[in-house]
Amino acid sequence: MGLARKIEKVQLVLPPPRRPDTYISKFVGWPHPIVRRTRQLIFRMAELAVSRDLFAAVLQRLTRLNLPRRPDNYIAKFARWPQPLGILSVGTYIRKNNPGIDVEILDGNNVLTLGEVKSRIDADLVGVSTTAGGYDYAIELARVAKERGARVVLGGAAATPLAGEILRYYDFVDAVVRYDGELALSKYVAAEPLNSIENLVYRDNGEIKSNPIKLSCLDELPVPDRDLLDMEEYFKNSKDPEYPICDPFKRPVNIYSQKGCFWRLQEDGGCVFCSIPYYDLRLRNPKLVWSEISSLVEKYRVDFIWDPSDNFVGDKEWFRAFCAAKPKGLDIHYTNYVDAEDIDEEVARLLAESGCVSVFVGMESGDPNMLKSMNKRATLEDNMRAMELLQKYRIGVIAGVVVGVQGESKESLERTVDFLKKLAEFDNFDRFEWGSLMPFPGSKANRMLREHPDLKGKYKDFGNEEYLFQVACMIQDWYRYYCEIDYNYVLELQDRVVRESLVPYEMTMFQRRSWSGTPSKVFRL
Repeated sequence: MGLARKIEKVQLVLPPPRRPDTYISKFVGWPHPIVRRTRQLIFRMAELAVSRDLFAAVLQRLTRLNLPRRPDNYIAKFARWPQPLGILSVGTYIRKNNPGIDVEILDGNNVLTLGEVKSRIDADLVGVSTTAGGYDYAIELARVAKERGARVVLGGAAATPLAGEILRYYDFVDAVVRYDGELALSKYVAAEPLNSIENLVYRDNGEIKSNPIKLSCLDELPVPDRDLLDMEEYFKNSKDPEYPICDPFKRPVNIYSQKGCFWRLQEDGGCVFCSIPYYDLRLRNPKLVWSEISSLVEKYRVDFIWDPSDNFVGDKEWFRAFCAAKPKGLDIHYTNYVDAEDIDEEVARLLAESGCVSVFVGMESGDPNMLKSMNKRATLEDNMRAMELLQKYRIGVIAGVVVGVQGESKESLERTVDFLKKLAEFDNFDRFEWGSLMPFPGSKANRMLREHPDLKGKYKDFGNEEYLFQVACMIQDWYRYYCEIDYNYVLELQDRVVRESLVPYEMTMFQRRSWSGTPSKVFRL
């Protein structure tokens, strides 16, 4: 079975999420009774499912209210400079392997508005990257593309676990690609038989079929071709006053050196809140990584690198090889994610020597029982040891926090706040990145809710046009079924940590932990 229509132009789209951070809840300056009533009303609307459009309209209205502003040193929560590596890699692969195909990237996350993306859709094939925060916009853009005669394929982090649901509920979506999209979309463009395309989920005579999964060797994929983007636009965005990267960096880029997570690879591994779909750990050849970095420095005068790999130092043999392979004379600094339990004296030293000036460490909680509950490997002792070693080598630390795991209580949250205050005393501390547990598609938390005997019926249609409602309901149900507090208590705690200046940005109703490779200060160059 092949495609009847020849494809000459492909557009790859990253839709915007509902900004800022889905739905704003800047209520900290309001009288407390009004705050609680307003929040209860919003969630009650979701529970009653009065109207998807009305619910969305109320939330949008809240984002426009002239609410009390925080002090001038507050920053927004989103960097707009990282390039869309996922769709960029897919576009690069198609450009290389499908001669004559016109490829265009439409980045609604950092460059274009939703309206601008809609107005520019005109391709034979439109591929839409689907995220948890931008799911409804992805569906909206898919509908627009189909109305204009395009073949429509969805992929991305939210589409991977919801592939079957998407095809069941949205007849204007032709297929879904799970996990890697480079080979699959290239073969789809080439009109190869659908049943031969790895990672593809599609309809065949009304039946939804899923092809076997195949993950690409990262060394065999071409380096993302940034000529598909206007790189100067991204460099300009890095100094967006709402969320700038710190001086002296002016031309940052993001690359990936690996995909997947060693911890998720284990049978009993993976954090309960994590919705990243990759189940394997794949590492690029360190020499190829440095070759890409060197070319970016030469071609675009890049001065800072963000590598969003899950745990940059998790495979110590690979990390040592990476540090040893750095070209002599290459002057570049970088930032990345690390897990605290993997930070020892050697790792901290090598990070500093290879140019690392900042790391994100998911410390998550100040309560040891909550760390076990969320299935973190690191202990409180690991976190403190990592902080001390990173301080010794003058590497800045952005500490991740996730509240609302199974068994969370007022007492456990107080222990977390006390722990955060201790971390903030280190002189290499940058900031906290606070997040409430969100049961997004692909996470263990999402599966726990959908499989709970009391909730199976409620969420049997998860992923349909009521997605907005369903996520809001899931947040409430997660706290109702798995925590000793309700979600309003978490929101009140968020207001408190804002008042106490523990976080340097305005908190939001559906607060997600995100930092986008953007340190606000450096402690060594």
